[in-house]
Amino acid sequence: DIAAMSAIILNYSRDARAYPASLSDVGLAGRADPWGRPYLYYNVEANGRGHARKDHALNPINTDFDLYSMGVDGQTKPQITQRDSLDDIIRAGNGSFVGLAREF
Repeated sequence: DIAAMSAIILNYSRDARAYPASLSDVGLAGRADPWGRPYLYYNVEANGRGHARKDHALNPINTDFDLYSMGVDGQTKPQITQRDSLDDIIRAGNGSFVGLAREF
């Protein structure tokens, strides 16, 4: 789901020359992950690195946008190496990685 949703967001950005402000801008509002919770999105480019997902060294894992699921436990923290985030399904490396946060 995350890879397909990312493609929709990237297509939007090519046409609009900016990433969407929210998933509703690209018709993905309320799209649920396999556990029934909505996917989360953050426009890093427009809103800054402060609330972006971060790696163990507190570097943002994306420079364009974050798109992720809170995983099976439904809990998350901004730093993907924290215990509550290890089962998150994330997009990282500006889309070069999609998978479990613990594997990034």
